[in-house]
Amino acid sequence: KVSILRHALGLYQASLPGLTGLSKARVEKRIEELFKAAGLAKDVDLIPLVDPKVDLCVGNWSVQGTTLVNDGVGIMEVPYVPPDEYDLKVTVERKGGTMAMIVGLVAGGRQVGVGMDEDQVSGLARIDGRRPDENETGHRGTLLPLNKERLLFISVRKTAVALTVDGQKIFDWKGEAGRLSRNPATPLRAPNVLYLVA
Repeated sequence: KVSILRHALGLYQASLPGLTGLSKARVEKRIEELFKAAGLAKDVDLIPLVDPKVDLCVGNWSVQGTTLVNDGVGIMEVPYVPPDEYDLKVTVERKGGTMAMIVGLVAGGRQVGVGMDEDQVSGLARIDGRRPDENETGHRGTLLPLNKERLLFISVRKTAVALTVDGQKIFDWKGEAGRLSRNPATPLRAPNVLYLVA
């Protein structure tokens, strides 16, 4: 039952960006009800947890109000160990450049990257060691155009990882979490936290 409630919660949350007015209010109320029915904790705001002086691995990152900003190439650990199953909402806006962005997750106790716009391909960074352009999650096309805010919704379950961007399904991968990994060249210190690469 809890799995069904969490799945429904994910679908409702993914639909929010496209709603306004009464429809949005109804869905927000339903989301609240689903949190209670599934016994889930409320959303955790990760930005206040980040301290660029402590969590920086590479590059130049800063926290500006409620926004984490990267000025070029950078890697930042997000000091949060997620539960076994969770949903992650990230609002992203590319202000320059064309390089890839990676949202680092933890799935099945191991770090996993969701890469976007790496040579115009997005998907899970490594499945059986294969990059998005070589694995079944590969999605061709630009997900993060310049100066356009995008809402990423990532659902992590024990045997599944899914990504939607502004409500559009990019991939819905199902399999054993042991098949997933991150790029081993990414210099991270903690093996069980979320991370960002830009």
